[in-house]
Amino acid sequence: MWPMWESVRAEPTADAATDSAPRLHGSDGPDDAHGVRRLSALGSSLLVAALLAASLMVALSFTRAPAATPICACGLGNTVTMVANNAPALAYAPPNAATDAPAGIFALDYFTKKPVTFYEDLSRAPSAPDPNSVKWQWNFGDGSPMSYQVKPTHTYAAPGTYTVVVSVYEPVSGQWGLFDNAIMHIIATPFSNPPVAKAHATTSAVIGVGGKISFDATGSHAVEGSAATYQWNFGDNSVASGTKVTHQFNQAGRGFVTMTVTDSRGAKAIAQVSVVIVESTQPAKVTVSQTSGAVGSQFMFDASQTQPPADQPVAVAWDFGDGSPLTTTSQPIVGHIYHQPGTYTVSVGVYGQLGDGDVATLTVHVLAASGSGSAEQVSGPNWLLIGGVALLIILALGGLAFWLNQRQRAAAERQRRAQIELARARRVNAGQPRRRAPNDDPRYGGGSGGGSGGGSGSSRAGAPSGARVQGRPTTRQPQPPNARPPANQPRRRDDSRDW
Repeated sequence: MWPMWESVRAEPTADAATDSAPRLHGSDGPDDAHGVRRLSALGSSLLVAALLAASLMVALSFTRAPAATPICACGLGNTVTMVANNAPALAYAPPNAATDAPAGIFALDYFTKKPVTFYEDLSRAPSAPDPNSVKWQWNFGDGSPMSYQVKPTHTYAAPGTYTVVVSVYEPVSGQWGLFDNAIMHIIATPFSNPPVAKAHATTSAVIGVGGKISFDATGSHAVEGSAATYQWNFGDNSVASGTKVTHQFNQAGRGFVTMTVTDSRGAKAIAQVSVVIVESTQPAKVTVSQTSGAVGSQFMFDASQTQPPADQPVAVAWDFGDGSPLTTTSQPIVGHIYHQPGTYTVSVGVYGQLGDGDVATLTVHVLAASGSGSAEQVSGPNWLLIGGVALLIILALGGLAFWLNQRQRAAAERQRRAQIELARARRVNAGQPRRRAPNDDPRYGGGSGGGSGGGSGSSRAGAPSGARVQGRPTTRQPQPPNARPPANQPRRRDDSRDW
């Protein structure tokens, strides 16, 4: 690090005392020093802000679009759904096909002395009212007092199986009518190390009514205990068991298929797969920007030429055939990037709120990237990333130029200080008095051999040449131009060369 301050050495004289204070490189006074410091602080702040902006640009370039929100509903149809702690109830398939069986069942267990918050999800019901405008009555099935809140919270004191019943007040009849009910299992304490649940569709999850979808739970397993069991709920009041299952859907709607894995202790875990079943009423038209492209290139799919169902909210379900999650959008155009070479069948369902519409399929070919033997992602120009990297390079070059400039200024300042010190030393030397010759210097007539008395003598007559009289030096006797010094005295030097 280059030092910003230095102390300037000076002679201990009065006129140089003020020059020994520390100075900022490149400044001539306190005001200039403060100005340089302010400019340096401002430059540092701007540099930090620019670096943060560049880092944000680079980070944003790697941000992916969020995955589609899972559908929260009970069953495939336009049904209402009871929700407990943000987990929806599943469509219940009673073993004996009883007509008075509850409508739903919660797949996971809940625990005693742990609060549970309930509410009814009306987002799937056509022309549903605002939940806050409805009078609710909640019966938690454990003999506790009823609740009349929109989102009540209840804590169960004992383990067991309870049926939660929800009723709404009917102003016309003035009575409470059954609205929804669901089965809930309560256990004493949660299990440690629950099993791992994984499930996915091996065929297209967007089909027409009467079509089949195959599912696979391979990858699910028990962490503790013996081999796990697998139970499937298809959302249409039908169930199945096994690791791999195939189901035919005869009811239109959108929803999810739930797989519940249970170990020998009774611990549970669930995995869900979104499905869309469309009742074909009119043909769907879907086009793609390219039917063949390299890995990493973007395929643009367009369903805007499909005539949507009248007087209904329209949605488009996209299954790209590569194992990615099913995506549902309200816009008819979407892009997708494939990361592995192969041939994929894309299924696109265009449907209204009642499930009527159509499903179109098309095939795309994804080729391996040229010049590489792997199927790594190769993306097109990412201008956000390019801009961020370019900004970082510019900032690095600017910082290097600033550092070199500061280094040159520091060198110039050191040279200027050295010149000032040299000039000050010359001024101090020029102002010193001439050194006086000693009294016994034989060059000026002093010494013991200069007088006839052989001594220093106290009288003026007997004083040798150059001796002090009454504290004053005597005037040196003039010598002829060519006079030679006595033999016992050394030759006199030209003192003008010394002083």
